[in-house]
Amino acid sequence: MEFKNGKISVEDFILFNRQLASMVKVDLPIPDSLEKISTTMRKKKIGSVLEEVLRDIKGGWSFSKAIARQHRYFPALYLSMIKAGEETGNLANVLYQLIAHFQEMVSLKKRVINALIYPSILITISLMVIVFIFTFTIPAFAAIFESFKAELPLPTKIVIFMALFMRDNILLMTGTGVFFLLMLLIFSKTKQGRFMIDAIKLKIPLIGKLLRDYSIFYFCRTLGDLLTAGVPIVDALELTKGVLKNQVIKSALIKMQEEVLEGTTVSQPLEKAGVFPATLIWMIKIGEKRGNLDEILLEVGEFYHQQVILKADLMTKLIEPVLIVFLGTVIGSIIIALYLPIFKISSLIGN
Repeated sequence: MEFKNGKISVEDFILFNRQLASMVKVDLPIPDSLEKISTTMRKKKIGSVLEEVLRDIKGGWSFSKAIARQHRYFPALYLSMIKAGEETGNLANVLYQLIAHFQEMVSLKKRVINALIYPSILITISLMVIVFIFTFTIPAFAAIFESFKAELPLPTKIVIFMALFMRDNILLMTGTGVFFLLMLLIFSKTKQGRFMIDAIKLKIPLIGKLLRDYSIFYFCRTLGDLLTAGVPIVDALELTKGVLKNQVIKSALIKMQEEVLEGTTVSQPLEKAGVFPATLIWMIKIGEKRGNLDEILLEVGEFYHQQVILKADLMTKLIEPVLIVFLGTVIGSIIIALYLPIFKISSLIGN
């Protein structure tokens, strides 16, 4: 979920909708509800936005049209569901549905980000430790070994060569790394680049499955909520496409939208895409046959919600021991390589 310009916080947005849903549920008129809420939230940005909405409603606009005029502050999905809820006379339920939707999205997004950031921090620290050892510690040992004028074992020669090369070319290596990162950043801004990078992300062990399940959850939950609120399937697909970030899955959804416009079912283009799991496609087929696609999508969305939580927790638990083993192996190998000539020199002195 994204709020344009970042002027309304997620917390304020959810609080406003929770208060409005409670008031609408007990049949309190919208203008009175907004007046009360805007008064209590006057010191925050959302308070002034609601005052603008209230002014338009008093001028004869409907709630959905009035809040749509403030579209720069609210997500398109929210505006469409409010409109559908108002048209069907089901605004209170739609508001509660939106609260649950956005709370779940925000919570899961934080969980996925934390699951990806933690390994990144550990990997960065591990690399910094290895670079420090190669650029400072090993060259010091190399100077000591050179003073003995002794023939060094092959593993020691390899380690020292790598360390001296890294020390002598650290600026060149850093510059090359920064250059490639900039090129990657520029490439990722292109349509083809974003697609290729997202395709690679989906193939990374563990991380790929986490990102795929996260995108599928987003797809199922968003489309299911929109259909439940009464938004037409074509409009619902358009809005769902807008919230998906992975370009591979988004591209499959664009093709699906085109085919649905031509009269096909939702499941047929999903099957052709080759991105979505067979179980998901099978469940959607059942929903289409029974006429309860919205309910099926929400059920499947809940399943993938739990899958994302499990995979995120598993990734967080696995990455620490894996990196400890990796770092221990690297440092252990370096220590053995450095101590081999020491043992040799000690034996020569003993003789």
